[in-house]
Amino acid sequence: MKPIEVPPPETHAILPGAQFADAYALTLSGPSLDAMTAAQRAFGRSPGWIRLLLSARNLLAAQVLLNLLGFVFHARGKRA
Repeated sequence: MKPIEVPPPETHAILPGAQFADAYALTLSGPSLDAMTAAQRAFGRSPGWIRLLLSARNLLAAQVLLNLLGFVFHARGKRA
């Protein structure tokens, strides 16, 4: 599948004030897809670099949360 650029849709009647700078279409070969299957194929799997960044964010957030909880318990005079 290769996306091709198409003219932006006319949306003034449906979404007054909305502007779209670009629009793309896909020509599918083989059996037709329903909207749900097409969306799952397009957005169901993130690229590896995004998964890596999210994993790093989760590790950092967990460490910050642990440090914050340790500070709160220490401030209250309790052991974490």
